Amino acid sequence: MTLLNGLLLKPDDSQLWDVELRQDNGSTLKSLYHYLDCRAVDVIRLTDSIDLWVDDEGMLVSEPQVNTVLTNITIAFGHYFQPIHGAGLFLSGNDKTGATETLTPEQVSIIRNAHKQALLM
Repeated sequence: MTLLNGLLLKPDDSQLWDVELRQDNGSTLKSLYHYLDCRAVDVIRLTDSIDLWVDDEGMLVSEPQVNTVLTNITIAFGHYFQPIHGAGLFLSGNDKTGATETLTPEQVSIIRNAHKQALLM
């Protein structure tokens, strides 16, 4: 088992939370499901090394909740506007191997700066 450091942003809270995800046998799925409170995940590649994991079925719940701050972060990274529903979890992604990895201090700084920008939008 490996622990990965990530940042979590919930829809009802505009704060970034430091989280540790368990990676069992190379898979983080159980931890992603737990933190995102979902059954299916999708990934948005924000940069060549920063991934945003989201609930793939976030719009399909009885009362979908747009995560405005998270949506604004994707805009700050230059992505087209598409509302993000539910929580989002930032992790590092290895562009060469496709592996999910822990965030580096530089990546955490980049995400925190985008978060500050998103709060002002």
